[in-house]
Amino acid sequence: MNSEHALSPAGAFGVTPAWVQTTAVFALALSVFLVSLDQLLHFDEFYHILAERSWAADGEMRIAEGVYTRGWLYTTFLGWWFSLFDDDLVITRLPSALAIGQWVANPFSGPAGACSHAVETGKPGLMGPS
Repeated sequence: MNSEHALSPAGAFGVTPAWVQTTAVFALALSVFLVSLDQLLHFDEFYHILAERSWAADGEMRIAEGVYTRGWLYTTFLGWWFSLFDDDLVITRLPSALAIGQWVANPFSGPAGACSHAVETGKPGLMGPS
């Protein structure tokens, strides 16, 4: 590699394809989140699991005597997710970890990612068009 090019304002990222940058940022964000996958459940996570189990058993999202409709789409997704995989704490958190990794890497994924990140956050993408 030309040392003059390595010190240019574009630096190493100027010659690296956008998909490599996106993959690297995704992997880094995912690895940070994966460290805490086996921690104790938060209240919302526990409620989603209870509502999902009720939905799988009788078609209604219930917790004890009440109905839990907060985040019903995510709870339904968890029901589908548990039908594919085991009902495990790490498996429960994996969709969120993947979504967070994707959300963090989104601004680095070229024009489409920068545009969707700008729509989601109201801020322009970090890398801009590639």
